[in-house]
Amino acid sequence: MGIFMGVATLSSMSGPVIGSVMTQSFGWRSLFFVNVLLCAPCVWVLRRNLRGGPEHPPLALPRSDRPGQQLAANLVFAVGVLGG
Repeated sequence: MGIFMGVATLSSMSGPVIGSVMTQSFGWRSLFFVNVLLCAPCVWVLRRNLRGGPEHPPLALPRSDRPGQQLAANLVFAVGVLGG
């Protein structure tokens, strides 16, 4: 919990400072490049590890233990999201 709060505090304090420095130095369009830098490694890992295609057929999804279990879980999730 302490590590999470420390990272959240540092990012909320440093984000506006880094964003303003980037905007002043490189223009506001440079802020969109940060997303490319964050997403590129994720795409690379996903492309290496996802199964699919003729050489790697997709894995079979496990079935729910009881009928209606997934529906109940979705309803609880929807109520929680809408209630929040």
